[in-house]
Amino acid sequence: MKSPAPYLVVGCLYLLVLLPRLVMDTGRFPHPRSYLMDFRLASPARLVGDALLNLVMFVPVGWLLGRGLRDLSASPTTRGLSVTAFCAVLSLTVETVQYFLPTRYSSAIDVLTNTLGGFLGVTLAERWGRL
Repeated sequence: MKSPAPYLVVGCLYLLVLLPRLVMDTGRFPHPRSYLMDFRLASPARLVGDALLNLVMFVPVGWLLGRGLRDLSASPTTRGLSVTAFCAVLSLTVETVQYFLPTRYSSAIDVLTNTLGGFLGVTLAERWGRL
């Protein structure tokens, strides 16, 4: 049985690198305030690109946490739900912080794609973990 610590440590380090990117000031001009409703103002190309980027950023979070929790959780379902819920709460927190930054925007699509990325990551950890 391998220790879960390396995966959890790397997962935490990845989040420390990722979180500033998610909440830092971009230097753009202020935008109209819209909590979790930015998709109303964006072009389809920007929405797709942003959604794919958010999805890809959260797959490693789900994978690392899923692998790290393998020996700590009783079942794959519990791990999957725990990691997915963590990613959803983390994403909603980041989007809420972004609402209060004048050059950032909050988007429900970001919450959904971040959560989906975490879910895909933990699912991949379960599938590849059996090899």
